[in-house]
Amino acid sequence: MRCYLKRLCFCLYGLLWLNLSHVQAEEEHPWIGIANASVFPQKLLNYRDAHGWSELRMSVFRDAKHAYERRHPVAERLLYTFLWIDLMHQEESEYVTEWLDKMGKANRLHANMPAQITYYQGILGERLSDEFLRYFFSKSDLMRSTYNQWEPTDLLTEFFSILEQLYSNNKYLFGQYTDLAFAIAFVHDVPPPPQWPHGQVGQHVLPRQLQSPGEVFAYFTNARNSKWFHNSIKRLSLSDAIFMVDVIVTPSEVEWVRSNVTVSPLKFEDVYTMITYDMSRLERGQMYWVYDDYSLPSIFQAGGICVDQAYFASQVGKVQGLPTIEFLGSGLDGRHAWFGYLNNRGKWEMDAGRYADQRFITGHAFNPQTWGFISDHEVAFIGAGYHKSNSFYRSQVHFYWARILGFMDQLELGVKAAEDAVAMERRNAEAWELLIDLRKKNGALRNRVDATYRSALSAFRTYSDLEAEFLTSFAEYLDATGRENSARVERNRITYRNKDNRSDLAIQNAVKILEESMQSDSRSAQMYVYKKLLYQLGDQAGIQLLDQLVLPFMNYLMKEGRTGDAKIAITEAERVLNPATQSQMAGEISKIKAQVGL
Repeated sequence: MRCYLKRLCFCLYGLLWLNLSHVQAEEEHPWIGIANASVFPQKLLNYRDAHGWSELRMSVFRDAKHAYERRHPVAERLLYTFLWIDLMHQEESEYVTEWLDKMGKANRLHANMPAQITYYQGILGERLSDEFLRYFFSKSDLMRSTYNQWEPTDLLTEFFSILEQLYSNNKYLFGQYTDLAFAIAFVHDVPPPPQWPHGQVGQHVLPRQLQSPGEVFAYFTNARNSKWFHNSIKRLSLSDAIFMVDVIVTPSEVEWVRSNVTVSPLKFEDVYTMITYDMSRLERGQMYWVYDDYSLPSIFQAGGICVDQAYFASQVGKVQGLPTIEFLGSGLDGRHAWFGYLNNRGKWEMDAGRYADQRFITGHAFNPQTWGFISDHEVAFIGAGYHKSNSFYRSQVHFYWARILGFMDQLELGVKAAEDAVAMERRNAEAWELLIDLRKKNGALRNRVDATYRSALSAFRTYSDLEAEFLTSFAEYLDATGRENSARVERNRITYRNKDNRSDLAIQNAVKILEESMQSDSRSAQMYVYKKLLYQLGDQAGIQLLDQLVLPFMNYLMKEGRTGDAKIAITEAERVLNPATQSQMAGEISKIKAQVGL
């Protein structure tokens, strides 16, 4: 299950040693009285200069906690002030060492990152000028939106340096395009990996190097360019702008787009079909770009396959002020790529170039902030405005306090805060996971924990991926509490509920079941489980079933010397999947059959 407590990685450590249990009088909480005053930012800096970053952090925390307990109007402002100071007060050397360690353990380091991360002997917050800090701490909404956007994968040394650079170079434009500036800093702190935006073009042909933060900011804030944009850049939210500022094309390509692409924003999906599909490459099985130039004009001239069409359309969209996303997915008979874009009415269109007759169940795309994969359903969740809603922000205040109180072993208070968080916004998955975790730690009765899982599942009934994750967690809890049969029932629910509309989730669950069988069952039992899953998922599962279930099982059987079972396995798979003649899947099944002697 995805870790919804991700932000615990870098912040709020060391709170346990704070002696905050006593109730202080109102006059002992100076920040509460001035939190909404214009002098607040300067007072923070004065206190920092007199006592240091750590003492400022402790002082603001005391007042933020006091304000939250009494539901004071400035509670939210003080909370986000504390949370940002908590990030800023860290020693750079310790922060970078810990960041690299966590990124390594998560397998998120890649070849395009620098061999060494530069850091100074000082505090992270010292990368930001006092002028910037006064500006930042005066903006409650900005502190709130940016902290909720922040991820532990963001490299704060670079993030703060980019912000300071953009601010110091043009304070007026920074104030006019603040969300754009923060989006650039969030995306450009770490270079993109070699497999972005897709893995079917070589690094030597397309160096994965974004345009510099200053160049991107200058391009999107240049008044002369505004007539080319399909959206008002000033009005783009931070979460949407994230998907626009990952611009990789050169200035000459930008000029080419201006002269050659005039598609209406109301029909921007037509940009996808501007690239002629190269059937000869498909027939030759050449999935990778075979030329020495991957510029937009070259793709336009040479034509390409779906990944090239999606790349072309997504980069053209960014150049023209449209946030875009390139998707990779699996359908009935083959793999495919398409793109999504935020139209000029503020609605995400996720199916541009996605073939309905192929039933591409789901797609995966890079989030340019984290360079990790997200599904198009998660992006649609963001595009629907959830992360910009008042209910989400109200819920997050209680979620953060639940997390803090849990760290401080004030479990009952933490449970209450988490309950408030899910009451404010039932779709807050992080809050639901935290509530379940805190109830377990607080020794809640088994049926109480069960009921919390059931409530969470009810909240995510229309969000298949989240429902599947909570079902998986629930099954693990049932196993851990000696209820193996009930756990099996919950796992089967994942396959049953998703085999028609989200077969990707059903396949993921089936893979786990088969892997468990491969580790513990007899040979005959393994074949029985494989066939049962195969027929349960059916012919609508498509090529993803071949990739994720059939092929790994085939490889396992061949490694074990079970050629006869391998022949049976691929024969059964072909019967169930029933690929169309001359389709990509039919070709791959033929190759597999040849390998096993069929």
